[in-house]
Amino acid sequence: MNTLNGTTLNRRAFLRRTASIVGGGAALALLAACGDAAPAASSTTATQASTAQTTGAMAATSGSTAGVSATTSGPVATMSVAATGKQTTVTFWSALLGSKEHARSALTAAFEAANPTVKINHQGFMDVDQLNEKLLAAFASGSVPDLVSNHFYYATNYADAGQLEPLDALMQRDGPKLETLDQALLKTGIYNGKTYSLPLYGTSRALLYNRTQVMKAGLEPDKSPQTWDELRQWSTKMTQRDGATLKVSGFYNDTQNEAARDLFTMLLWSAGGDFLSADNKKATFNSPQGVKALQFWMDLIQKDKVNDVGFGQGQAGAMAPFNAGNAAMVLGGNFTSYLARQAKVDVGIGLFPKADGGGLVAMADPFSLFIPSKAKNKDMAWQFVRFALTPEQQVAFSADSTNLPAITAAQSDAKITGNKDLAPFVEALKSAKQLPLITSYLEMWTSLSAEVQQALYGKKSAQQALDDAASKVNGILAK
Repeated sequence: MNTLNGTTLNRRAFLRRTASIVGGGAALALLAACGDAAPAASSTTATQASTAQTTGAMAATSGSTAGVSATTSGPVATMSVAATGKQTTVTFWSALLGSKEHARSALTAAFEAANPTVKINHQGFMDVDQLNEKLLAAFASGSVPDLVSNHFYYATNYADAGQLEPLDALMQRDGPKLETLDQALLKTGIYNGKTYSLPLYGTSRALLYNRTQVMKAGLEPDKSPQTWDELRQWSTKMTQRDGATLKVSGFYNDTQNEAARDLFTMLLWSAGGDFLSADNKKATFNSPQGVKALQFWMDLIQKDKVNDVGFGQGQAGAMAPFNAGNAAMVLGGNFTSYLARQAKVDVGIGLFPKADGGGLVAMADPFSLFIPSKAKNKDMAWQFVRFALTPEQQVAFSADSTNLPAITAAQSDAKITGNKDLAPFVEALKSAKQLPLITSYLEMWTSLSAEVQQALYGKKSAQQALDDAASKVNGILAK
């Protein structure tokens, strides 16, 4: 997960550079000149990358080539390639490294095995912003990869600039059928009525808690807080201080990165509010529902003192507060629970608590696949997308990487329903919503985040902070 706090300039550059794609030759030439950073990690073919893992990779594909073909609308390889026997190389750029690297290698190896005349030349990027920068340079130069996988929100700007291939006609011709995909994840790839990206996998959000600390506090570890009031009671009871020094946060949340975005979003939606009007032309997060959401968060910090602004800042991996035993509860995703278990935390997972009169909410947050409109091998890139979205490959990828399948048939597979780090988040997806699918989303959140922090530090009231943020965002939306 990349942070907004550490990458604000990159993301603002992203907005400017995306605009420059359609803005003129001089800007494009400059962009191309500054975007030549070499990709991190692999630039070898998928077969070479997975040589040492062949046995495990093929086992992870969960079935034969024939079984895969039966789930698609025809042969995976196009007839022209199969008939001529010519070698085709598909250039694939992604940020599917780290915990996702083995699953990605297995997927590409399985595709190559099913399509012997095709090689997947994968170039991996350790950071999603780095991939974005490299791709913007590629758009500017006209020399683009055939296929890309990154966080879904980048695709909106690429599509707006005319740089992505619409996928609707291809889906109508070949599948997958829209109804086979998780609808909450699918919607993140639709822009101006057209589908420009499809989810490779999903993540969602839920309430994670340390069962050991719950039991020490005399609370019930098999039933998580169901309401905001219960969340507040649990948080207060499990907070530990040594005088003024916070030792264990009852409900920890970073106040300066995407975790901050996630918590405000979940509170806002739970209270019945939303970021923007239905036509995406006006900020609405400063509504009474938005004020209620932010005030609840402020009260947890300023009145109940279950967390301190800056507590745990910069601590990651095994040293992250929840993983280190310094936080009793946290809002997180399937990736959060997986890492906590690696740190030997006894993790409990519950759906996010409801506000008074509110309903269950969650967030749809996928990694998506998209095809540049100027790609040289669009047909075979599309066949890879289809292959990746077959039930067998979805189960294999998700179980290997601890992520949520993008198709509903795979979500009900025993390997997913029996996985304690996946099943609760699949359930959460049933009530998931999408972040605003607008080209200025990242710029909007940067403005909103700055004002939310002012409120959390006690420098502004919830209403004033959100009103000030709304004024800035309305200016952004009016551009």
